[in-house]
Parts: sequence; C-alpha cells; structure tokens
Amino acid sequence: MSCRGFEPVCTNNELREYFTTKGLTYDSIYEGDILILCMMLQKELKKSNKAGETSVTMTLSKRVDMKKATNGHITECYIYMNAHYFQPEWVDWLCWMGR
Repeated sequence: MSCRGFEPVCTNNELREYFTTKGLTYDSIYEGDILILCMMLQKELKKSNKAGETSVTMTLSKRVDMKKATNGHITECYIYMNAHYFQPEWVDWLCWMGR
C-alpha cells in the first residue's frame, strides 16, 4: 500500500501482460524513449507531491543506468529515485516487461 491508502494501479505481472499484449519489447525501446519516460515520471511525481500522494522528499534522480547489446538495443535500464527514507533506489521499469 502506498502513501495515504492509495492502492497500486497494477502488479508487476499485470504490467508485463499489458506490455506483451501491446507488442512492446526491448527491441522497440530506444534511448530517447527512456529520456521521455523520465520527463513524464518527473511531471507525474511533481503532481503527486503537490496532491499529497507522495512524500515531498521523493525526487527522480538524474542518474539512469543503461546496458546495451552489441547491436545497440537496450537490454537493461535502471531509473533511480531519491527520498528521505531511501537513497538512492532504482526503479527497474524495463525489467517489468519481461523478455
């Protein structure tokens, strides 16, 4: 359960299934997509902080670790979050999709 009694939108397995049904794979994600995702996450986090849904100390880190195969496709990506109760912590968005 998250801050103020909000339930998670979905589980990791539900998210994996959703991505699979949409045909989203690692091969369809590029570095620019990750940067756009980070901007979208930052915008939503600011809204959530303002609404009191998350701790105001929670911020999206500028750190993004990415591993690529020899063909240039992303194989792993880690986006980091900071907050007063953990620092840094990574959010493994792409691994939720499974392979």
